[in-house]
Amino acid sequence: VFLGGTLAGSLDVKNNSGTALMNADFTLRGFSPEKLVVQGNAYGVADISGSVSASGASGSALFPALNGSGTASVKKLTVAGINPDAFGDLVNVGNGGEKAPDSAMVEELVNEVVRQGTLTLVDKEVSWTATSGILRFSPLSGAVAGGNFEVTASADIGALTGEASGKFSYDAGNDAVAGAEPVVPFTVSLSDGQSVATF
Repeated sequence: VFLGGTLAGSLDVKNNSGTALMNADFTLRGFSPEKLVVQGNAYGVADISGSVSASGASGSALFPALNGSGTASVKKLTVAGINPDAFGDLVNVGNGGEKAPDSAMVEELVNEVVRQGTLTLVDKEVSWTATSGILRFSPLSGAVAGGNFEVTASADIGALTGEASGKFSYDAGNDAVAGAEPVVPFTVSLSDGQSVATF
């Protein structure tokens, strides 16, 4: 058991005149991203598989030298702090006022309505590549109840940091206004065992 999932695969490490050469094939099923953090905003389950290789003068030097590729399937991924059903409330507040809301009113509305919810993304499969220890995932996008989402993610394997950024676009329907699309951008950063979401 590893990070809440089951890890299987093969690992080959050789010493070539003082330089470690590593090749590995792996499959990690049922991995829980929240196991990486003490406190976080994103939760879900993932299956990750692929092949990686690296060379370095020490074991610690292998991680920032990793290269490889593979696939990952993401299931039940949720982001706390985005209410996908908030658009109707936003329209009602906007139509109920005698004047256009100022920045302070908008911030209060976002805190009280938009951030009081959880966005659940559809299950998706993405590809990933690792180059010199930097892991990058192909964009994740799809339609869910209330709108559409787009997410891109990357991680520094050696530094144990990562970042996922994206946006949720509300389905405005008949209330759509050209040039004023209702969009909630967000970023989830991982560092020092904690994930921090900003909107």
